[in-house]
Amino acid sequence: MRSGPRSRRSTRWCSAPRHYRSRRTETTEGYEENFALFYLSRHVLGQALAEPLSRAQHPVVVNVAGPGAGLELVQWDDLQLARHYHGGAALGQGGKLNDLLGVSYAEQHGPAGIRYVLIHPGVTATGFSGEYDADTLPHIRSMQRDAKPVEAALPPIVDAIDKPTSEPLSAFVEGRRIPVGTRDFDPTAARRLRDLTDRLLARS
Repeated sequence: MRSGPRSRRSTRWCSAPRHYRSRRTETTEGYEENFALFYLSRHVLGQALAEPLSRAQHPVVVNVAGPGAGLELVQWDDLQLARHYHGGAALGQGGKLNDLLGVSYAEQHGPAGIRYVLIHPGVTATGFSGEYDADTLPHIRSMQRDAKPVEAALPPIVDAIDKPTSEPLSAFVEGRRIPVGTRDFDPTAARRLRDLTDRLLARS
């Protein structure tokens, strides 16, 4: 997470945590770990920061999550994959949940001037954090060999932080802007997810 100066002039927040697990694991609070780390933590922190962000001159949230996948990835009746878990499916769904998080956050807080940017910088040579099974590990090793260096992935992220778009929500894949007015960024689905998330957190 990167955060800029907390001032009336400029407040920025950038989020990008995730961790692959081949086996389904729960947090101490009882949440599936991919769901908790990749989606729920960003929802909770973003909501907590909305008020201080709204006081800044150019507030922006940058979510490094890989936007643009289809809504069919969302298992609405089993968001935490209790019945049919797969690590890749958990991360794929997490990326889509972050798309919907961006839609609902922009709807809620865009009127206060907060800009929300979804970014996929491309496969990048970071830590590839995870616990991989024997079938998954060769694919990960291949991705590591072909991944771009971190310094090559940073410019579009820095640009989004320093020069946010004028629209409440925008999305970029490897520097290319993609539309957010498609069904894959459906506001009704985003509100459904927000409602499910609020009810889930209320039971905690």
